[in-house]
Amino acid sequence: MSLRVKGRRARLVVGICTIFLPWALKRRLLNRLLGYDLARDAKIGMSIVAVEKARMDSGARIGHLTVCRGLERLDIGTEGRIGNLNWIAGGGERLLDSGVDGRKTASCLLVGTHSAITNRHYIDCSDSVDIGEFTIVAGVRSQILTHSVDTGECRQLAKSVVIGDYCFIGTGSILLPGAVLPAFSILAAGSVLRKPMEHTWMLYAGVPAVPKKQIPKSHKYFVRTKGYI
Repeated sequence: MSLRVKGRRARLVVGICTIFLPWALKRRLLNRLLGYDLARDAKIGMSIVAVEKARMDSGARIGHLTVCRGLERLDIGTEGRIGNLNWIAGGGERLLDSGVDGRKTASCLLVGTHSAITNRHYIDCSDSVDIGEFTIVAGVRSQILTHSVDTGECRQLAKSVVIGDYCFIGTGSILLPGAVLPAFSILAAGSVLRKPMEHTWMLYAGVPAVPKKQIPKSHKYFVRTKGYI
């Protein structure tokens, strides 16, 4: 007989009830009751993870006092990390119009292999947030937002945010709906990225963020084989 728990509130209850359990027991319960796919050597600390689908590959980590709820999908690649005191919120049962060919939103967070979201960030996953490999959302208090109000149409719209491989996002940055940070890029601290950028190997900075200067390809950050520094 299946023990699979369904429903947003039921998943939240399971997430809350398993906060303080030892990892081996917590993993078994989350996999069995919620249908997650959590690797044996992955780990979730004293945090609440209440999403529809979750996958954590080998060595993936979620720290303490992070809340992740309302998402359709959470996917953390090998050695990927989400740190402490992060708030990650999905659209829940309410799907917003993307404004693109009638497409509805996909409320998910994808964290690539060896990538990291450090501590005390806010991530709005009303639409998808896709973080590539070997990328770090560094410092504290950065915001990634995927929905906003269209005042002309008087409605809420959502657009995905994409961050490429080998990127570095400085502390206190804001990424707005539809933002794209290309691979091998740096977003300077305190910058606001509000639209797709095109050039790789580039430092973006300012409010709004614009290309500032080329990044030398000799920088060791962009060829490392270990994610978290």
